[in-house]
Amino acid sequence: MANIPSDTEINPDELKIYYDRLFPTSLMFRWLGYNDANCIKAREFSFTLKDDIYIRYTSFNTKEEFKHGLVSKLPYKIDIGAIYNAPVSMHNSVGKFLAVNKEFVIDIDMTDYNDIRTCCSEAKICDKCWILMTAAIEVIDDVLRCDFGFKHIMFVYSGRRGVHCWVSDKRARVMSNEIRDAVIDFMSLIRGGDNTEMHEKVSVTNPLHPSLSRAFEILEPHFVHYLEKQELLESNDDLVKFQHFLPPDARQSYVDKIAKKSPPSVAERWDHFKEITTKLKLGSPLLAFQVRTAFQRIVFYYMYPRLDVKVSKQINHLLKAPFCIHPKTGRVCVPIDVSHVREFNPFAVPTLASLHEELNHQMNEDEAKLKPWQRTSMRSYVEIFQQYVKFVEMDETKPKIVAKDESW
Repeated sequence: MANIPSDTEINPDELKIYYDRLFPTSLMFRWLGYNDANCIKAREFSFTLKDDIYIRYTSFNTKEEFKHGLVSKLPYKIDIGAIYNAPVSMHNSVGKFLAVNKEFVIDIDMTDYNDIRTCCSEAKICDKCWILMTAAIEVIDDVLRCDFGFKHIMFVYSGRRGVHCWVSDKRARVMSNEIRDAVIDFMSLIRGGDNTEMHEKVSVTNPLHPSLSRAFEILEPHFVHYLEKQELLESNDDLVKFQHFLPPDARQSYVDKIAKKSPPSVAERWDHFKEITTKLKLGSPLLAFQVRTAFQRIVFYYMYPRLDVKVSKQINHLLKAPFCIHPKTGRVCVPIDVSHVREFNPFAVPTLASLHEELNHQMNEDEAKLKPWQRTSMRSYVEIFQQYVKFVEMDETKPKIVAKDESW
């Protein structure tokens, strides 16, 4: 897996064909409208056109209108906004135009991991650091399901260096800004700025909170793999740098205990670190606790999701839509199958150019019977989205059925 290539020029003709023949307009409309015509009229869409022309407060009444808007305007980026208390077309004429409903969203950006990456920086990614995104997806999915009880969770590759998460449960959509703030704060573990000591950036308890206990089980194997990929623990000499995760009073005792002869594998060298820190004899109970839990704090510091909390806190915050074409890479922002997240390769997703070539491919008799998206590399990703929308819609109808039953 190589670095993401440099900026790609979007071909407007190819983009028009993509919106006309491949973009899942109907599915997108069903998802964002929740089987409610009034809901979709009050949903904000934002288009960024060529040369960064920005159009906010756009809305559509029908899927045909939505498709016409895409094909005629050719947005280089589509952002999804909130559902308001009035049709979006009335945003300038309503006294209090308020956002009242929107999916809970989470943004994970690789640039937030720059301080622990040795392979890439800024917008570049490779297989050595993509492990961080894989680990983040697994932990976030676990927290949202086990700690908050959400079911309808979709992760979408941003097309360049990160991942977006959409939670479509009704409970999530109606959360106030205050509740969204509390949820994302619960999911934020690393604290402090550049002047905060490393051993103080992650706080843990004994025993670990159940959420963190599950996260640690997920993350430690990823961490060992990450150490191997990044060549961060090539010998016992590299264990010295972990002293900064210990309180100052314990560092020299720790360094003195590091064995001169290195075990053959990264996993064994990591086990050596844990063995040292759990057996160090220190006077203060607090100091002993901080040392004994250092291995947990190191794993969390490197691997626990680093979130752009501003994206999650406000109900009216816009977020890029799934199936956009990233304007810098030409890659499609595809949904990720969480059950196979470790197999996901951001470099293997369809691009605008590759899809154009696939559509121009000579069809055989069987392929001619398929819809355009079904005979391209979009198929598996659209099918993931189909399943997601199907289960969201099933849950949307349940309250109506229950209400009918209760009225007997």
